[in-house]
Amino acid sequence: MVLGAGPAASGWSDQCWTLARINEVVRRRFGVAYTLAGLDLLLHRIGWSVQVPSSSRASSPGLASTSNRSNLSH
Repeated sequence: MVLGAGPAASGWSDQCWTLARINEVVRRRFGVAYTLAGLDLLLHRIGWSVQVPSSSRASSPGLASTSNRSNLSH
């Protein structure tokens, strides 16, 4: 799956998926553009959810990899 490969595989320099980036990947790959709200709904329907690291977890020693994960997980 394209999203599972991470944003870097689609040309972005960091590992943070945003709805705008996912929309761009969908547009490039399938030639279809959605509103961000519509894309959010579709992602939830297929089981993807937003993952936002808490500020305490993101800054905790030893948990740096947690803050580097993409914002959407399946």
